[in-house]
Amino acid sequence: INAEYGVGVKQMEEEWTSGELNNVAFIACRQGSKLAVTLTCIAGHGSFVGMLHGSASDFVRFMRDVLTVVEETLGCSNYHLRLNPRRLPPHLAASSKRGQQAPFDERIAGLAEAAGFWFGAFGDDAREGDPADAESLLDLDSRISYADKGGKLVDLPVTSRDIMVLEGNSARCFLDAQGREMYVVVFKRFVRRQSECSDQEVLELWSLALQAIALKNGESKHDLFTDMRVNAGTFQNVSHLHLKVWMDPDMFAANWAGHQGYEALAEHRRSGGNSVQPHREEQRARSAQKL
Repeated sequence: INAEYGVGVKQMEEEWTSGELNNVAFIACRQGSKLAVTLTCIAGHGSFVGMLHGSASDFVRFMRDVLTVVEETLGCSNYHLRLNPRRLPPHLAASSKRGQQAPFDERIAGLAEAAGFWFGAFGDDAREGDPADAESLLDLDSRISYADKGGKLVDLPVTSRDIMVLEGNSARCFLDAQGREMYVVVFKRFVRRQSECSDQEVLELWSLALQAIALKNGESKHDLFTDMRVNAGTFQNVSHLHLKVWMDPDMFAANWAGHQGYEALAEHRRSGGNSVQPHREEQRARSAQKL
């Protein structure tokens, strides 16, 4: 294993595996219930957007193969999946919040360099807890108010329509409801997992935010996003499948300064909005009553 990529917990019990499925190459490391996987494209495209500009059917097949490796070949149903553009050094993008690192060897690193991107998947099938219901988020004209799996209360002075920036046939692209520098892509119908999606829905999930980026910054053969993230199973905070597309903060602010919805969210954040403490105190009180 190439130490340059920050991988190798040699003192612990590990099970390593690698392989290919059509145009996907992968390497995985499992420790108990936890799984870390790196996946990339065998064919070189130079960037993720470069792959999208090619054959739509080839792109959808590739994305379905990524899911097949993680969910069927490696048998993981609860995970965080992150797409990393090559321009980010691996040590900045390779770790999950739970301390797992993406495994690399020289072959995967070389393929990722030629492809221009790679996926890191971090799973744990021992992780428990159901995500919060989020079907109310499909209502475009009601004020946004919901609590996530961790009890975080999001209560905003805007509707989903106020922060929607692009609409496709099957999905919509929004500014982040919490005012972070990201786009959020959500299907028009309720969807829990990517495996439920049609080919058109898979294509739109991964391409709609890129269209929004291009509308603001012009067409580019380079990936202008920082990373893309989607959760599955118990890694979801809300039950409706959504893709987060993180951006450079300065670029994002320049793109959306003056937009009514963006400015409303920014002011709400500056004024100390999205208070989560009352909701969590209420949860603690209910738990104490059960003791």
